[in-house]
Amino acid sequence: MGFGVPMSYLRALDNAYIEYFFYGGIVGLVFYIAILAVILWVAFRGLKTNPKLGRLLMALWILIIGAGIGAPVLTINRSSIFLWVILVITFGVLSKRRTSAISTSNSRFKEAPNG
Repeated sequence: MGFGVPMSYLRALDNAYIEYFFYGGIVGLVFYIAILAVILWVAFRGLKTNPKLGRLLMALWILIIGAGIGAPVLTINRSSIFLWVILVITFGVLSKRRTSAISTSNSRFKEAPNG
């Protein structure tokens, strides 16, 4: 089937990958891996625009991958809020810098008024 087991069969699992597979099946595991891929993609893009924030995201990605062996870091109760706040703020800053860089590069290509 691929959608995991019913929620009535709750267990405490100490591995993020097994837990997402257990509760969500292949679909849940694929969504989790997609989230990790997005973080990695934004980290690589951040390395180009803002190396410090890109390195921060890269370090967080490595920590999420490693800590996922011991616990579901992105969904763990109460303590994941700090990680999500750091991720959202970093994504927002990188997005704002990328938007301002795009608008700056587009303004260079505007033609000068004839006069």
